[in-house]
Amino acid sequence: MKINEGKGITVSPDINQAQSRKSLDGEFQKIMEQAIKAGETNSAAKANAFDPLLNGIKILTGTQGIEDQSQAMGKQLVISEIQETMDLVDFYASKLADTSQPLSTIDPLIGHLEQRLENLKTIQSTQGLPDQLKPIISDMVITIGAEITKYKNGIYS
Repeated sequence: MKINEGKGITVSPDINQAQSRKSLDGEFQKIMEQAIKAGETNSAAKANAFDPLLNGIKILTGTQGIEDQSQAMGKQLVISEIQETMDLVDFYASKLADTSQPLSTIDPLIGHLEQRLENLKTIQSTQGLPDQLKPIISDMVITIGAEITKYKNGIYS
């Protein structure tokens, strides 16, 4: 920019700056294209690669990892619920077989069994339940329901 007395401010284009600007824009564009291509191939490689655990911490990339993780956690919760319910049924059977204790001591246990039965019915009605678990849950619902009914009808007294 030049300042001339009496003429005011005049802007003269600097040819060297315009040329260097174009070359910088071109280089920047090339660098961006390379980075985009590298990112696409890197993300494709990550999608196909097995994500290792780092000190017991799994690093999730993208939404697929989150969906897989939530499904695995959901399955684990269902299996945990089944395991705990089976343990409770075993405890109920041992208390029922113990003739030294009065039958009325089992009343709170029946309340817990009813709660577990409702949980199993809720799990049974959810979509996406693995086919291998459906018959197990169905058998448990029938068996626990029958035991609760037997106890409430006084068959064991």
